[in-house]
Amino acid sequence: MNDKRVGIWVYAFWPLIFLAICWSVWLYSTQVENIVKIGVRPREIKGLIGILTHAFFHSTHLSDGSIDLGHIVNNSIPLLLLGTALFYYYKDLSYKIFFWLFIGTGVWLWSFGRSANHIGASGIVYALFGFITISGFIKKNRNLLGLSMASVFVYGSMIWGMFPTDPKISWEGHFSGFMIGVVLAFYFRKKGPKPTTKRISDENVFNEWKYGEDYWKTEEQINKEQNKFKSESSIDVLYEYKPKKDRDESDSSSSKES
Repeated sequence: MNDKRVGIWVYAFWPLIFLAICWSVWLYSTQVENIVKIGVRPREIKGLIGILTHAFFHSTHLSDGSIDLGHIVNNSIPLLLLGTALFYYYKDLSYKIFFWLFIGTGVWLWSFGRSANHIGASGIVYALFGFITISGFIKKNRNLLGLSMASVFVYGSMIWGMFPTDPKISWEGHFSGFMIGVVLAFYFRKKGPKPTTKRISDENVFNEWKYGEDYWKTEEQINKEQNKFKSESSIDVLYEYKPKKDRDESDSSSSKES
């Protein structure tokens, strides 16, 4: 049990580091100097730096001057959960996927966003949501599919964030992230977790009839079952050795008794 907990925290390490940077920047902006202006400014040369920085900056104050805690909190929880899921299921490949999700979201937003200063990690959240959700369906992996369904159930309402419902919300960032996630899900469809569901076809049906249930089993499963069968069906035979002299004496004594 403890090993599993430690394992999960290992996969959550980089998402936690990412969030630690976000919260450090937010605290600095609220307590020392407001630096949230370093975001993505679409189609402006000076806005290119925002591709690398926009996700670490969040709103600090509301219109009435009070501290805005909701923006960063609303992004932190799904980013931690979905980010940990990405690193858990895709292992070493997750670094490359996260990098392209991060860069791709910023580039798409810079190219097609409206003229404004776009900040926040919500685009990355939408990218993770899009990637994990679509990957589960196209890879036919039970674990990923279950994660996809859970993501849709918990964060399905996020879909409305990709439409221009509020002028203060960067719906373009959400849309950019989700689309990059979908594109990368198809790009990495043959990498990462392998399919675990059966693919039904005429050839598979024939082979199952010919070879039985073993057709769907891996070579490792078959060998394991064979070894188990051998160990269960084996009979120990004990031999008692008698020298020839003892056998002759035993035979002679038995003949005398008869």
